[in-house]
Amino acid sequence: MHNAKRHLCPALAVVLVPAFFVSRLAAQQAVSGTVLGTVTDATNAVVPGASVSLRNLDTNITTTTATNDSGNYVQTQVMPGRYEITIEKTGFNRSAQKNVNVDVAQSTRVDTTLQLGEVAQELVVSAAPPGLETDRAEVTTVMESQQITEWPVLNRNFTNLTLLTPGSTKNIWQHAAAENPQTSTLVNTNGQEFSGTNYLLDGMNNNDAVLGIVMVNPPIDSVAESNVATSNYDAEFSQAGGAVVRVETKSGSNEFHGSAFEFLQNDNLEARDSFTQGLKGIPNSGIPELRWNQFGGSAGGPLIKNKVFWFGDYQGTRRRMGASETVRVPRQQIGTATSVISVFLFTTPTRETLTERGECRLAEVLFPNP
Repeated sequence: MHNAKRHLCPALAVVLVPAFFVSRLAAQQAVSGTVLGTVTDATNAVVPGASVSLRNLDTNITTTTATNDSGNYVQTQVMPGRYEITIEKTGFNRSAQKNVNVDVAQSTRVDTTLQLGEVAQELVVSAAPPGLETDRAEVTTVMESQQITEWPVLNRNFTNLTLLTPGSTKNIWQHAAAENPQTSTLVNTNGQEFSGTNYLLDGMNNNDAVLGIVMVNPPIDSVAESNVATSNYDAEFSQAGGAVVRVETKSGSNEFHGSAFEFLQNDNLEARDSFTQGLKGIPNSGIPELRWNQFGGSAGGPLIKNKVFWFGDYQGTRRRMGASETVRVPRQQIGTATSVISVFLFTTPTRETLTERGECRLAEVLFPNP
């Protein structure tokens, strides 16, 4: 028995270690991008053995690879961001291409033509033109950080942004707040039910297997990039039937950066619905009470410059909501028949529901029948 136990532990280690690396590799593929290209000379001949360096302009971290015998290079698992790509080879001028954007799960092609000369001479391209993806047929919609933070999103709910992708529609019903505390929006894509949407957060599974919603709905200020694939995505996303939503959160850089926000919704700023809401002069009538505050911020920077970085964010929501319901009730009075519109106003101090510790007030407005 003791011998069996001693043999079992190494066997388990052999099984668990490959499984760990496979899961890490799958996570990297979901949160990183790829840079590839071909290096040629002025005669359009390939240049093998050229050194290719990718430097992140925000963190100053550099990754190096080289061209093969065919003059091609591929660098996988590149974290999203802005890069400077430098290519050099003895007998040629150094070539540097700046501001190359690498997106989540996207391939960025950077082809370069080297000119004869000394390595000390450098040809710099300050703006990289958008390249065509020739290595995959995936249909994706990429949302950058600036777009995500500047677009008007009701309730700052990130999952609402998936409705901007082609073929997406909002489900006709939504889960109750009691079972959907992250307020995830149910979105159907290309005719597939919402449960066919696969959500990934920093490469990790972010799906509720029972309800088909996200487990963590990230604050908008924490999202660096979102990539929504609606067709021809890789086989590794077997859970998806309609779309794959890949979200990359922000990280720190060599520069301190942050944000702060406060969003307010108040009944004093709302227009009155003249068909369902009475005048404010009538007791317990008018627009129901609404106090909705969303506040928070984010901050990030270097812990050890060029090596270790930090980032954090917070979002709080405080809601005090009322509701009104108009009901027509027949009532017989002496001498004159009248109809009564009973306006029920509900006010609750809770954040989610109108039933807990609710307060009900009744106002009656009489209108004589013709």
